[in-house]
Amino acid sequence: MDLGDRVRALRKALGLTQEALGTRVEMTRTEVNHVENGRRGLSGHEVRLRFARGLGVPVALLDAYFAGDLATDALLKVATAPSLPTAANPKPGAAA
Repeated sequence: MDLGDRVRALRKALGLTQEALGTRVEMTRTEVNHVENGRRGLSGHEVRLRFARGLGVPVALLDAYFAGDLATDALLKVATAPSLPTAANPKPGAAA
């Protein structure tokens, strides 16, 4: 599995659309699509940090997942994405 396949597998396992993942990781839906289709990588610490923060996992675990050293289900055990704040919802569970 390449990087794009891993991003897609993780996104689908979390039940997120490309747009929802993009919101969590501060990318547009098009940028997420480009990552999933191999037209854009995730080089650079800041991009990886946004992914880790958006998915609620340590950067080291995310790097291991992207490198193929960690299975999707193992990363999901750590991920806290459903309850993380986003720019659109800074306080999950709070009344709007």
